[in-house]
Amino acid sequence: EKFDGADDAMISPAAIGALGNAYAHLNQLDKAVSNLKKAAEKADNNSLSPTFLIQAGEILESQGNKAEALKLYQQVKEKYYESMAYQTYDLLKAMSEDLNKGIETLKVDGGAAENNFLLQFTADIMDQEVYRPVCIETTSLGAAYLAGLATGYWHSEDDVISNWQIDRIFRPSMKTERREILLEGWHDAVSRTLTGN
Repeated sequence: EKFDGADDAMISPAAIGALGNAYAHLNQLDKAVSNLKKAAEKADNNSLSPTFLIQAGEILESQGNKAEALKLYQQVKEKYYESMAYQTYDLLKAMSEDLNKGIETLKVDGGAAENNFLLQFTADIMDQEVYRPVCIETTSLGAAYLAGLATGYWHSEDDVISNWQIDRIFRPSMKTERREILLEGWHDAVSRTLTGN
């Protein structure tokens, strides 16, 4: 609690975030949320801030405070788009390595898929086309499809699959050198966060 690090963008926020996580483990949830929000504000970057804000939001949700949690999630959505693309890159790279084959198609959905900047940046960072469907509320649509299959409205999975339509394809346009510089910067920031260097 007495930690007073230098005004840096990595060590101090990481220490404050760690304190927030410690409070969460001790079930002192108000202090946890306060410290995680403070860490996110102090970091104010794409590598740390979204993580801390999401953690704080999850704690608020567990307390039944969905309105406050939603405000934090909205802040991530509005301010830290690029981190979503970087995290997608890391996740799909790990999946590709585990599967021992590349990801051929990247289809997106959900509220963030409304953001053209995010999807173009994802296509650029992934160096891969990103497909956005006409209906981005896939969870609700999936439930409707299952109900339709169960009641006989649709006769097969092929009927459901044929309903999927592309709204827009985002094609990579970033130069390789720029992409490599951005990814190197992202991975350096993540590494510094993890090692404290």
